[in-house]
Amino acid sequence: MFLQKFKRGRASTLESVLEILKPLTDMIEEERSNLSFSPTLRGWCYVLEGLGICSKGEFSEVMSRITRARKLGLLPLDITAEDDTRCTSGGCSISQTLERLVRNALESIPWYYSTTTIEEYTGVHIELFVEKLDLVGMLQDVTRTYKIPVTCSRGWSDLHSRAALLRRCADYDMPTVILMFGDHDPGGLSITDSFKDNLDDLFIASGLKVMPDINFERVGLNASDIDELGLLWIDGLETSSGKDLASPSHPDFKSKPVQDYLSLYGARKCEANALLRCPKEAEKILLRAIKVHISDSQLIAYQEHQLKDRQEATQAVNKVFAVI
Repeated sequence: MFLQKFKRGRASTLESVLEILKPLTDMIEEERSNLSFSPTLRGWCYVLEGLGICSKGEFSEVMSRITRARKLGLLPLDITAEDDTRCTSGGCSISQTLERLVRNALESIPWYYSTTTIEEYTGVHIELFVEKLDLVGMLQDVTRTYKIPVTCSRGWSDLHSRAALLRRCADYDMPTVILMFGDHDPGGLSITDSFKDNLDDLFIASGLKVMPDINFERVGLNASDIDELGLLWIDGLETSSGKDLASPSHPDFKSKPVQDYLSLYGARKCEANALLRCPKEAEKILLRAIKVHISDSQLIAYQEHQLKDRQEATQAVNKVFAVI
């Protein structure tokens, strides 16, 4: 029903293509209405796989159909998350009326005005690094509540993001905890150690005189979560270069991280995107890690302070509106 074969020859018309795509696009739009974010193109495959609409082997076909549906207007372009690395910057546009611009700016002040930070109540600065873009949107309700900065590392290798992290941590006169949320594979399991080494390499270039107090904690994805939630294990340990870590011909095959992984889990892995099947469970995994460092009472005290700030700012804005 959802992945019918397209007609060929003279029977293949725009109308027939739209008719075949419609059940799939209807299902995607229905699911999008239940999500607080737009998954990536591959992320949609995990959502649909969780609904029994496709299998892992059909992901390429599903991505092709979603792209085709977006081009034909059956789905909005923003049904998938935008890749920020491809965004256009610069240029100039005409502003709204000056009065409307001023009014909008004033109305936004209560939501930005703050006389404290959550760190003042907890004594710790927390950041989250995720390996897949889908996790940024999926976990945003939690990270926004706890005011936790989130970075999609995309393989953890960018020098600018690592140097920026060191400088941010140095601005806080307190320990920093970096929560790591990535795939369950040899690289993902060893990421806390490798990421620490990568930051050490950037210490001189960052221009800092003292290394910040940074602790690394891997949140997931863990084997227990995969089995408990019934997530999909992928056979093989293929890397982004297309080579298989489980193959004796791979240069890293005999390394300790790979051999330890193979002895514990075999030649299989699970991508963090698989959690799109159960976003609420993903939030619980992150919350467990956060609550080790932030108590409910600390969060409530901070939120009460936020509310007082917002009320004070609202009163100030109302006084300005009364004058103009």
